[in-house]
Amino acid sequence: AAALNPGDSVLVTFTATANVGAYTTHSLKAWTQICDGNSSNDSTSINMTNYLGDDLGVTAMAAPGTACTYSNSQLVAMRFKNLGNDTAHLGTTQVTVRTRVTLPGGSVTALTDITVNSGNMLPGDSMTVYPSSNLDMSVSGNYIFKSWTIYSIDGDHTNDTFVQTVTVVAPIALPYSQDF
Repeated sequence: AAALNPGDSVLVTFTATANVGAYTTHSLKAWTQICDGNSSNDSTSINMTNYLGDDLGVTAMAAPGTACTYSNSQLVAMRFKNLGNDTAHLGTTQVTVRTRVTLPGGSVTALTDITVNSGNMLPGDSMTVYPSSNLDMSVSGNYIFKSWTIYSIDGDHTNDTFVQTVTVVAPIALPYSQDF
């Protein structure tokens, strides 16, 4: 090995690879083991955050809200959001919001797929879609809503889906009396 003079630098190329493709922050730290009595300049570190351009996902259920009882013709509304760093040009690449509901008793019903194929969504923008205006929620029990986006250029499918349980409570007939 050649001697290094003060102020010299050495370029080191690593042959091993690292998977830094996920949308997250990665830390890289490099150091030397030179015993020169000055450890203040023996290491360096950097953080790298990957850029995620296209990413849409369902983030909330806008309707039905929280209540104890619901109707036999209940409005369902889901909200999806541009979670990426780029404007979503929905006229170029459409998004579909698909919603399924597990009903009390375990059967699954498919609500109408909603496809948005016009307009733009800036990063952070949200949009509400209405996959049903007549879901029968008059039976007591748990309704499990599962909704997700289908977006062909989505860069992160781990945040596409939203799940929420709505519990419908059977009404109590009045007058009601309890004998202790």
